[in-house]
Amino acid sequence: MAQRRSLPSFLMLLALGATACSEVPASNPYDPEAPAEVQRKASLQGVVRGPDEVALVGAVVTITGPTDPDNNPLTTGEDGAFRFVDLVPGRYVMRVEHSGHEAREIDLGALGTGEAVSRDVTLDPLRADSVGQARLSGVALKQGELALADEDARDHSGITVEVEGAGLRTVTNRAGAFDLFLNPGRYTLVLTAPNHVRIVSDPIEVTAGATVTLDAPFELQSDPGAIVGVVRLEGRAEGGFGDVAVSLANTSLTTLTEPDGAFRLDGVAAGVYTLRAARDGFETQVVRGVVVESDPDVALEPIELPIARGTVEGAFGLAASPQAGGIAVELADTGFRALTNEAGAYRIDGVAEGEYTLRACLQGYEPDTRAVTVRGGETTVAPPADAPVALARQQIRLVDGGRATDTAFTVRFDALPAWVTAVKVEGDLDPAERRDFRPFGAEAGGLDVVLADGEGPRRLTVQARGDGCRLSDPLTTVVEL
Repeated sequence: MAQRRSLPSFLMLLALGATACSEVPASNPYDPEAPAEVQRKASLQGVVRGPDEVALVGAVVTITGPTDPDNNPLTTGEDGAFRFVDLVPGRYVMRVEHSGHEAREIDLGALGTGEAVSRDVTLDPLRADSVGQARLSGVALKQGELALADEDARDHSGITVEVEGAGLRTVTNRAGAFDLFLNPGRYTLVLTAPNHVRIVSDPIEVTAGATVTLDAPFELQSDPGAIVGVVRLEGRAEGGFGDVAVSLANTSLTTLTEPDGAFRLDGVAAGVYTLRAARDGFETQVVRGVVVESDPDVALEPIELPIARGTVEGAFGLAASPQAGGIAVELADTGFRALTNEAGAYRIDGVAEGEYTLRACLQGYEPDTRAVTVRGGETTVAPPADAPVALARQQIRLVDGGRATDTAFTVRFDALPAWVTAVKVEGDLDPAERRDFRPFGAEAGGLDVVLADGEGPRRLTVQARGDGCRLSDPLTTVVEL
């Protein structure tokens, strides 16, 4: 009996549950039956172009349908693109307008739930004879593109040409050409392009049905850019890279580097340039093909200036000798040295630019000294000269020992070198004074000197000093008589 009584109750509960479920609205965002605020939204995007595939700036795109977006109607930017989002699914119609072009109205059909639709639009140009207007044709060029040597690489598209006060505009194609269809009257054109200086034309008169072609192209100057970089100097430490002159060929633009080598050239119009970095004592460096379009700055790789180096060459001869080989030739206070060949010729390469003292040395000969100037990339030829005989000299001081009268004495050298041809005593015979004897051997070791007076000879050894050009001060030997 209990089971029979429960069956009607169960059926009643089942009916109540079914009724309750049928009253709950659909909540799936992809369910077409769901409320509009629940359904996943659709989107529409695309690009508006002219017949030459150039994106049209300023095209007006309007859509009508279940949703009126906040950005409706939309005006295209530099890339000609448009985009509408959060569109309630349903049927939409799109209208695209642009001055100088035929408007188009496109039935997009039904946009589905969550559907993303991409639709590009191409507009055909208006024809003056079909609308009773005048046709104005012209050309606008970008200065930066004109600087490119390859004409095929130049792209003058995207320049906006606007009719001031008329709400009409168009854009140039790759060649820079543009067309406008205007009612008869006087108009002023305003031409703009990213990173270029705006141009406002003189008034232009057009008449009904006429085709007006502008004689000269408009040239939009690039916004001034800048070239920045760093110059390094060979052999210089940090902080010593200043005062390098940096300039652009065929312009008046020039500047000097800071102590850290940094430089900046402002006000550089778009184009292709050759940059020059120069400083005395260093090789000038040239950087070609520096392309400046506009901001941002053009940053160059670091520029290295090597020390300017040149060559010194010449010839030396020896007095009373046909043999001129083995003469040491050096630049004083440097490590640059060379030896002459049998003809006396020498050559020193890789010498940094500057002023030097050139010195030629050979044992037994006085050194020859002269000033030379070395220029980077050049050869300095020193004038030839014979090196006179006698390289080293020695002093002997004779002390009287208290005698009131001059002491009679003679000086005799034993074992004189073969190159010594004469011995000369300079000065008088006052024993209290120094006597300079020349020539005297410069080779290592010494020579015996015999001094003779009334009391008998005195013998001593005097050391000769000197190693080529690097001579010591004269050695004084004191002899007590």
